Amino acid sequence: MDFATINDALMRVKEELDHNFLNEIKGLAVPTLENICLWVANVLKSELPELVEIEVARLSIGESCVLTVPPSQSERQFGPCEHA
Repeated sequence: MDFATINDALMRVKEELDHNFLNEIKGLAVPTLENICLWVANVLKSELPELVEIEVARLSIGESCVLTVPPSQSERQFGPCEHA
């Protein structure tokens, strides 16, 4: 996959999240790290079908969440994250 494609998709996600109230974004009423991982996965799944993992971190307090994406398109039901 071309890095420009990945970068463009991630920039669209960043633009939607950056400088906004996360709990006012459709599908992100409770913006926990776990829910942000799920939301990002659902936003990116059509643009990045080879996506295998998402990590969202709050570096300032040392918390992160890692979501492993199932390999099969038919199994792309995103569930709970693992805490790192």
